[in-house]
Amino acid sequence: MSTDSTNPFEDSRKALINDLIRSHYQLPPEELSSLLASLSGQLSRCDEELARLRARIDELEIHRAVLQEQYDSCQSFFAPVRRLPSEIVAEIFALAAVNPEPTADTPPSLPLLQRLAHPQLLVLSRVCARWHSIALGTPSLWTKIHLHDTAFWSAPGIAERAMELLQSALARSGNFPLTVIVTNTTNMWSHRPALELLAQHSARWRVARFRCPASDFQFLAAAKGNLALLENIEVATNASESLPVALFEVAPRLRRFAMAQPLGPHVSTPPLDQILNLRCFNLASTDIADTVSAMSDLSGSNSFSLHFYLDDWSRSAHPDLAITHTSSDVGRPAIELTGEFFKHHCQQALGSIFAGLTLPRLEGLTFESENYPRFPLVWPHAQFLALCQRSSFHAHLQSLSLHHVHITEPQLLQCLAVLPALTALSIADHERIRMRGVNLDLISNTLLVALTSTPAAPCLIPQLQTLSLRSRLRFNDRMFLDMVLSRLQPGRRFECGLWIVPHGTASRRMDDEVVVRLRELVVQGDLTMSLLGSQ
Repeated sequence: MSTDSTNPFEDSRKALINDLIRSHYQLPPEELSSLLASLSGQLSRCDEELARLRARIDELEIHRAVLQEQYDSCQSFFAPVRRLPSEIVAEIFALAAVNPEPTADTPPSLPLLQRLAHPQLLVLSRVCARWHSIALGTPSLWTKIHLHDTAFWSAPGIAERAMELLQSALARSGNFPLTVIVTNTTNMWSHRPALELLAQHSARWRVARFRCPASDFQFLAAAKGNLALLENIEVATNASESLPVALFEVAPRLRRFAMAQPLGPHVSTPPLDQILNLRCFNLASTDIADTVSAMSDLSGSNSFSLHFYLDDWSRSAHPDLAITHTSSDVGRPAIELTGEFFKHHCQQALGSIFAGLTLPRLEGLTFESENYPRFPLVWPHAQFLALCQRSSFHAHLQSLSLHHVHITEPQLLQCLAVLPALTALSIADHERIRMRGVNLDLISNTLLVALTSTPAAPCLIPQLQTLSLRSRLRFNDRMFLDMVLSRLQPGRRFECGLWIVPHGTASRRMDDEVVVRLRELVVQGDLTMSLLGSQ
């Protein structure tokens, strides 16, 4: 159908209609009917053509959308992720495979099953065939097994599903070393088949953590003597149980052992000389004496952490820890205090520990408070000086970490004066937080001068090589630079870390010239310097 507006016939008809409209001439009825019929027919043909064209346009739009989708999909061929080696993709998957935290609306059994199912890996495996192959075909992604007892009794059918997921994870992990985490909060044995299955794979355990009754270990009997890869283990059992845990005497590669018990016969260990890092955690104050006494079995190859709480002491209590005097060859102990505590209780407990020990081979000593800075440890000065003297710390103590310790400047200077063998020191100013803790400027001009070596006068700890400071910057920057310069020695870098305490020093900046000079020393290779929270 032609719609050309220049058609002569159309033009003449249009002119006729215009003339008739301007005049009062009336067409004969038959001619008027013929004209209207002609126009109506042409309108119908126009409508039919428009409908055909609109349908064609709709078809083209649909076809174009399909082509656009295909074109956009082809753009993914240029995505960098497609060019990543499978090994790199697997590493990314490992970072993504973090167990989700349960929410208030999550059924209790669901997060426990999710830990076994590794849902993030399953989601990634559905993206494409390659990702599916990588996720399910990379054994290292499936090596963390988290087993919780409530997954085996909390709802009908859950136990069977949990066993299926455990078997699947063990199969997908191939022959790779495993990290096994077992938690039993109910003292029920519904998870016995799962424990027995895990024991069958004990030759692959590299890291194992058990927070369960000692009675659970009877279902792990197959693991005894079959721990060739085990390097790190943590055991937290019920302190009131008398049943010993005798699984770990033979573990040739075991180097880290943590137990929520005092040292003693309750949990068996390989020879202690084999264990580089031994930790007793979550001890009550009543357990301290037994643990300190058992330190006599430790040697210079051991580092040992004593982690305890004093929540069981009332404010007015002055209990006697009754520590029997003990001599220990331990090389690097750490004393860690958890929870909230009263200052005088902390000082009393630390003082009793110091008074009950002789440490003739001590190389390093660390103090930590899990609730620092609100609850810094309180320094038992007299007891420490006595410990220094009878243990001859002046000859062998090389490292002292006091970041979490409330010690005064005079006390610190007196301690450093009797520790000339120190090569590493960590100290801190303290900031009171939410009505707890203490405001104390320990890193002062007086201390910096005492640490500065000059030809005219000897300095404290002359062999210092590493200094870690947590400071409120209440000192003279030039004096700090002088101290650093005095510690530089040919052929050996001096290491210094300065972490600016964030509260109360927002407007304080170190002198720019001092910072520039420190950077020059770093570039020259004379200094390793970290400035955290500053310019």
